[in-house]
Amino acid sequence: MLKRTIAGSVLVVLVVAFFLLRTISYRFFDLLVYLAGIISTIELLKSFKDGISKIQKALVLVFTLTMYPIASLFRGYTVHYISAYISFILVTSILTKKEDLNSIAKTVFATFYPTIPLLSLIYINAMGKVSLFILVFVISVNSITDIFAYFVGSIIKGRKLCPDISPNKTISGAVGGLIGGVTASLVTYFVFNAFGVNIFEGARFGILIVFLICSGAFISLATQIGDLFESHLKRKLDIKDMGNLIPGHGGMLDRIDGLTFSSLATFILYSFLM
Repeated sequence: MLKRTIAGSVLVVLVVAFFLLRTISYRFFDLLVYLAGIISTIELLKSFKDGISKIQKALVLVFTLTMYPIASLFRGYTVHYISAYISFILVTSILTKKEDLNSIAKTVFATFYPTIPLLSLIYINAMGKVSLFILVFVISVNSITDIFAYFVGSIIKGRKLCPDISPNKTISGAVGGLIGGVTASLVTYFVFNAFGVNIFEGARFGILIVFLICSGAFISLATQIGDLFESHLKRKLDIKDMGNLIPGHGGMLDRIDGLTFSSLATFILYSFLM
């Protein structure tokens, strides 16, 4: 527990540090996402062991290494690059392992996950004056959802949520996570509003509160689905953690599993609003 607490505190300090550096240049936050994405992809590829070839692993890693800079610097070419690279990977995989559809499926999966969902953070970071609010919103909802789910589930316990996927998660914890997500959504808005930042200026207060509650619940739900998805993936791969980079937390991907889903959900939500 002590190692987990210390590691968690270090992660918080690192994120805060990059937010401060963001005041110098918003691309510092892109760099944080870039590093997290690379480490997470490497962990995922290692977890596949011999399930995919070295050539396929190299192709996935090259995609991750190149995708983030392209998304950050040449946004208009992102879709074209993804389409071209996936086609290239499919052709190469077929030529190197003609009949192994399982390895091809794993290669395509590792190409998309976690790289593509995390790209949402880079796109959010480029949304101009509203970007800081949205980034704090998604990270706050994601973090508080995890904290509330853990403590409420530990205290109340009760019926298991998905025992076949994650035996420790409970329905009470999931509800606690939703409450935490909604709370984080409301607190984030009012804190920013107190400092004179209101991206919903002109909106009726009642409608705004309903939106904040619904969006907080939506992103909290996405966070928990991401966590369950990661648990399901580890069960399929028969491993406990994706890595051991962070004491008490496992690997980088174990730490940001919920963020991959919640960041994508947040990007889609605010893309319709802004």
